[in-house]
Amino acid sequence: MSSLFRQLTRAATGLSAAFVIVAAASAQAQAPTFLSEHKDWSAYSHKAGASPVCFVASKPKQAKGNYTKRGDVFAMVTNRPADNVRNEVSFVIGYPFKDGSQLDVTIGNATFKLTTEGEHAWTTDPATDQKMVTAMKGGATMTVVGYSGKGTKTTDTYSLSGFTAALDAIGRACK
Repeated sequence: MSSLFRQLTRAATGLSAAFVIVAAASAQAQAPTFLSEHKDWSAYSHKAGASPVCFVASKPKQAKGNYTKRGDVFAMVTNRPADNVRNEVSFVIGYPFKDGSQLDVTIGNATFKLTTEGEHAWTTDPATDQKMVTAMKGGATMTVVGYSGKGTKTTDTYSLSGFTAALDAIGRACK
């Protein structure tokens, strides 16, 4: 069992209606099921009620920042066919974001600014999700810069190796 799978299972019992792994106690939530591993990305599925939800997830290869403690950190892309949602990009950052801040994501020459709330960040529209996923498919690394509520800057670097194969796996599992 992969370390990422253990952390996802420990950290969550499902996906929220918006995008993110949530801690806790929805009667309809189900722990994620590991589908497959593709280099630095893994594919998962679960049911939200009777509807399938699939997502890919990865942890950063490098995390920088002047912090003493930080929770779990993930990048995710989610498909929720029942809600007509495909390739929804989100991040769990491991600390509460600074109020009013954005998460800056750089993939190659493309930079994206994501909305933040609590420990989560996401794009504001499906068109931006699609642009990010296209960049992720063609990129080698993804750099994510955020600021904690205390003002601490963090820089996480993700490998995109295996991303496309993992995304294809959830496309097959969550039609």
